[in-house]
Amino acid sequence: MYRDSVYDEILQKVNEEVTQYERKLEIDPTDAATAYRLSLIYKDGLGVTKDYEKAYQLVLQSYDTDQNPLAANVLGTMYYNGMYVEKNQEQGLQLMQYAHEQGNIAATFNIGIHLLVNADSDTAQEAQGLEMVRTAAEKGNHFAQFAYGGFYDDGRMGQDYTIAFEWYQRAADSGSSGAAANLGFMYRNGVIEVDDADDKALEYFRKSAYMHNAHGMYNLGSMYDNGISVEENQAVAFYWFTKAASKGSANATYALYRYYSEGIYTDYDPELAMEVLEQAAASGVTAAQRDLGNILSDEDSEYLDYEKAAYWFEQAAEEDDLISINNLGWMYENGFGVEQDYATALNYFYKAAEAGYAVAQCNVGRYYIEQRGGMPKDIEHAKQWLQLSADQGYERAIQLLEELRDKPPSGDSGFWKKLFS
Repeated sequence: MYRDSVYDEILQKVNEEVTQYERKLEIDPTDAATAYRLSLIYKDGLGVTKDYEKAYQLVLQSYDTDQNPLAANVLGTMYYNGMYVEKNQEQGLQLMQYAHEQGNIAATFNIGIHLLVNADSDTAQEAQGLEMVRTAAEKGNHFAQFAYGGFYDDGRMGQDYTIAFEWYQRAADSGSSGAAANLGFMYRNGVIEVDDADDKALEYFRKSAYMHNAHGMYNLGSMYDNGISVEENQAVAFYWFTKAASKGSANATYALYRYYSEGIYTDYDPELAMEVLEQAAASGVTAAQRDLGNILSDEDSEYLDYEKAAYWFEQAAEEDDLISINNLGWMYENGFGVEQDYATALNYFYKAAEAGYAVAQCNVGRYYIEQRGGMPKDIEHAKQWLQLSADQGYERAIQLLEELRDKPPSGDSGFWKKLFS
């Protein structure tokens, strides 16, 4: 089985640190600095299983010892977010405010984010929040640098990818795994144009992955899966997809579906494949929702369930997935899992057709011929839609155009065979 030696070496070092810290606390329970460091490891799951209870007990121990502002900030975030303890934003803010007043820049950043999230239309509060985030960023807090870069990336500060890149670069250099992953995205997607963009993307995805970032792990796996800047290696890809999925990456979970369903590198396991597909769909991965709908609507599938299929197609359709939109039309046309309704079917077909999906364009043309869904019989419009579909190489549209030339439609819908997605 493939193992990443560098990543395993990092994990080993973390485990050794945990052991050392725990021994030091056994000798001196008042060692506030050690209790604080160990609390962060358990809070963030850095090389160990995430454990909020342990993190809380350790950071409380550190704070009670000497009112350490570092510990006060972490304790504040745990109360603010309800990590192990009952959620109490007021108490959390009080602890973070104390830390901020003691010069803790992480607390400055956290309060700034709180102000931004709750600013609504209060421009003065928003300005104060932005200033606190910027202050923390300029003082070297990598979370603040990452967030401030994001403000330029997503347009909150006026979209400027160059400035976003600069802040992400500073954050990544300071240890932000999220910023490293975003730099990888910017190189991979051509936002930053350089000759060796894919090599740079690989470098930053690897850096992010080694810092335990799920997005970095997933994208590193994708680079190996597709042979981008590295030799294609399914063993390495499977390793990183598995790591990313264990960290909560829904995209990585979906990627594992193909491995289990096709037996790529790992054992062929259709039950496990279905399990990870359902997990990815439930987590909002549009392609997984569509694939799950396709399986559940396949009459030859042991999982056949039209009602569930319609549900998953609806979820994917909300994200404008054209195949799922067309498939919903097919289900309404045939009354599979929903009440048969030609007008609703046509609405779905039209939506996908106007967006350029060939199968749906063919279906709209067919509805003009068959006079379904309230459509008039209009051979010219039917030909126009069928031609758009045929121009994309869709065989059924090509066939129907030929049939229109050779034999006028009789009006008998049985003559026009059902079209399936």
